[in-house]
Amino acid sequence: MLLGLGLLVFGTGCQWLLTATQLASQPPRMTCPTPTPLPTIEVDDGEETVIVNGTPTTRTRTRLTEPYEREYGLPVVTPTAYIRESANFPIGTIVNLGGGVDAMLTVAGQSATRHQGEVLERLYRISVEWNNPGQPLTFDPYRQLAISQVQGADGRIRSNVWRWSPEAAAVSDLPAPSSALETTTQIPTGRSTMHVDLFAPDGQVQVAELRLDGPLSEGSGGVHEDMRVQFVAGPDDPNCSTNGLFGAAPDPARQAAQPVTVGGSADAIAQAALSQLGRQYCWGGKGFSPCSGCADGQCVTPACASYPCFDCSGLTWYAYQVNGISIGHGTSNQKLYQRVEAAEIQPGDLMLFTGGPVGSTGFTGIRHVGIYVGDADGDGTGDMVHAANYPDGVVLTKNVFANRYYQQRLAVITRPPR
Repeated sequence: MLLGLGLLVFGTGCQWLLTATQLASQPPRMTCPTPTPLPTIEVDDGEETVIVNGTPTTRTRTRLTEPYEREYGLPVVTPTAYIRESANFPIGTIVNLGGGVDAMLTVAGQSATRHQGEVLERLYRISVEWNNPGQPLTFDPYRQLAISQVQGADGRIRSNVWRWSPEAAAVSDLPAPSSALETTTQIPTGRSTMHVDLFAPDGQVQVAELRLDGPLSEGSGGVHEDMRVQFVAGPDDPNCSTNGLFGAAPDPARQAAQPVTVGGSADAIAQAALSQLGRQYCWGGKGFSPCSGCADGQCVTPACASYPCFDCSGLTWYAYQVNGISIGHGTSNQKLYQRVEAAEIQPGDLMLFTGGPVGSTGFTGIRHVGIYVGDADGDGTGDMVHAANYPDGVVLTKNVFANRYYQQRLAVITRPPR
């Protein structure tokens, strides 16, 4: 059964079919606040013909991948996964759903057991911590929370769909609803936690599910459960050292700028960059118009067709342009201005990075640029705003000089004339 902490309330009357379809409006994703950079590795890159002992010979050509973006005219590669979209996540992960709603699901075995034939079943408690920035949403935990796979002590894995039942209610220490049918409740605005107890085979829960309903369609009967967000037993995401972040994932409804409201520098260039946090990334984007994803006669996807968006050097160019200062396009031009030592850096200066650690075999020239904005978050360290990649868009990297990824790749700091 279900216990609401905070503002959770029980529905009145039978509302079995009323569900929060908004939660299924985008693929579920985990947003990592401290990503682990992907290594630079050698990969196949087509074939080439070389002369060996006077004989033309075809061999496989290789190249080093970059864990970050490449500048105009070069292949776009997959960056470190700051945001991972998936249908399954480790148990205990903070998953960002549609409408800005977040959910973190955990499972704990309880003391109560029963026998179903030859199978020993245990009472389990599924707990979901919600973060809902909008209006209350209707959600039916009795139907939409389930265990679907359990591994017994003998190693056998049993798969089924186990949900709340009146039998579980009889041994649960959670308050009972007024009627077994009046199970619909609400995810309130803000942070809250809900629990539901259910019987499933005794053992190690391998998969617990949060089942979401898509928009109702004709002939559906009103119950869809179109999207199943699975929380699985196993190791944490190897690319992230935390279990995710509440309230962090951009979704299609929140692609407007999300400027920093605390700290920050009074410098106009820095403020121009800070004002664009949250905008989408788009190759060739410079902010003043929708972006086609084209630059220098080449086009890549994804594009940004409905609102201003940026690539890395487009954001730095924009921050100066809106202040009446024209600087060069692309990192190849922006690296040519007056060089500045790190100890002398000021808000508005450009930070240019290589594709691999400086001085290593992965050094590949300037591949990325951001704009130093001073102490934007008020923690006493210097930060950088940059158009990072797709899907992250324009982000704030805090304490940039201590960031293990960027500190290895910082090639030069430049200061355009003002």
